Amino acid sequence: MRCAVSAKWYGLLLLLACALSPCHASEQSIWLGPLQPNDIGIATGYKDYFEALSSSARWPSVAGRTAVFQLYFDLLNRSTGEKLSAVSQFQTRTKIPLAIEIPNYWNSAACAAEPPPAHFRSALRRAKDAGIEIDYASIVGVLVDGRVGTAAHACHAGLGDLATHFTEISAVISSVWPNARIGETEPVGYPNTHQIWTEYSAWLDALREHDQKISFLHLDVGWPHDWVPDVQFVRKLALSQGIPFGVVLNTDGTELSSHAAAVATLKHATEVRDRISPLPDHAIFQSWFQYPDRALPESDPDSLFGLVYSYLKPGSRIVKAGTGKLQLLGASGSGIGSAKISISSKPDSVQSSQMTELLGGIVPRGAMKALVALRIHAECDCPDTAESELYLSDLQFKETGAAGSAGTTIRRSSFLPGSLPSAFTSCGDLGSGCTQVHVSGTTPFLRNGQSFPVTEGAPFGLSGILFSQNRHANFGVICLVFQNQDSKEVRRGCRPLDTPYQGEVALITQSDGVVSLNALGVGSTRVRANFAGNDTFAPSSAELVFP
Repeated sequence: MRCAVSAKWYGLLLLLACALSPCHASEQSIWLGPLQPNDIGIATGYKDYFEALSSSARWPSVAGRTAVFQLYFDLLNRSTGEKLSAVSQFQTRTKIPLAIEIPNYWNSAACAAEPPPAHFRSALRRAKDAGIEIDYASIVGVLVDGRVGTAAHACHAGLGDLATHFTEISAVISSVWPNARIGETEPVGYPNTHQIWTEYSAWLDALREHDQKISFLHLDVGWPHDWVPDVQFVRKLALSQGIPFGVVLNTDGTELSSHAAAVATLKHATEVRDRISPLPDHAIFQSWFQYPDRALPESDPDSLFGLVYSYLKPGSRIVKAGTGKLQLLGASGSGIGSAKISISSKPDSVQSSQMTELLGGIVPRGAMKALVALRIHAECDCPDTAESELYLSDLQFKETGAAGSAGTTIRRSSFLPGSLPSAFTSCGDLGSGCTQVHVSGTTPFLRNGQSFPVTEGAPFGLSGILFSQNRHANFGVICLVFQNQDSKEVRRGCRPLDTPYQGEVALITQSDGVVSLNALGVGSTRVRANFAGNDTFAPSSAELVFP
């Protein structure tokens, strides 16, 4: 006879199991959610989305590990019968269960729920008629939108009212797919979301009063913020309630190329794997941003399926191994030999006046012009540094390719208003081509350069001298803001003001995974080490402080 284990004891048993034997990515359920092609917003979706669903597509390694393939509601709402049929055929052929991400219909201005609209019901019914069977449905943001929304008319509704709204949406889903397991996706790690997790147990009680049960809980993480404490708190909370738990692994949306997005996604995935215990039950790879912009092939590490393929390999990590040494370790703790590690260092003092690429990528859809924005103690998750110091040269924006322009110079004088409490001098050894900016106190420094024309779809790079000393690091950001013809923002990419890493070199690990940094002359400095992965092990990176 099958023994029934309560949700509480299930959570305790899983916690004990992962404590005694570390849970790895191979034990996670992989949810895959590429964005279909669309013309809404700035994200155009994956250009090969329907190719990936076709019978001719080949992504065997990722398909073999995909537990759930997730759809967006907009796909069901706006697609033709032919495209819905393609989804149905994909499900029939692969036997991969399907999930759908469902919006909520909370009206913040009225501080009340709106009944699910007619088009919501009809879209689900059309999908059902096309042969699509939904196994999971995730309702997005009911709790956060109703309790701590930051819109102009945000309200703070009672948990009972929100549970009623959740129940209304759930009822529509269940009327079409009675066996669908219904969960939710909520944000975590943002400055305004901590409150909802302190009252989450009360939220579950409110749902139970409406005969509702959360079948799974997924988190949309605020990566630029201090997200680890809240994610760990929610992970343990879900475990205690026996709720399967997952983290959406993506970027913060500021990346301007598929390569940058893939690197950032794997970085976040590695951080979750290394810092959240026990490991989340679900790893959800989805994106509602511009990049990555393709699903295939899985052999391409910059595609969505390719970065998932990298994630599924046995993990690796880079650690300090004594004075001036690093070691590359596999998941078992053994050293990985004959592996290439790229090393760059960040000195305590300025040593180079070389122009470096600050931002790069593809000019986004709808962009007609751009401007460079410099922010100090503003529009960033920055520490309250008593003083701030950076070095700034004229910047060069250049497009490449047949459609690209010759280039644009952004004069540093446009960022240096004399009315602010700042001192502007030359950069000493760097010469008159660079200006040292010293800002006293934490007065916000917001300055935009003049806008300049850009070419939609052109590859670009923004180069210059722009960094801070280590002791004043990360007090601001530089952003490249793309605008449409009406000067409305289309997209932006940002990077922190910090001392740049310099002098990247490639070193090969010894048989025990160790590399020596002595030849690099590393002293009191920070070192960035990157292992790009190989046929056996997943990528990893680390920033370490020496000595």
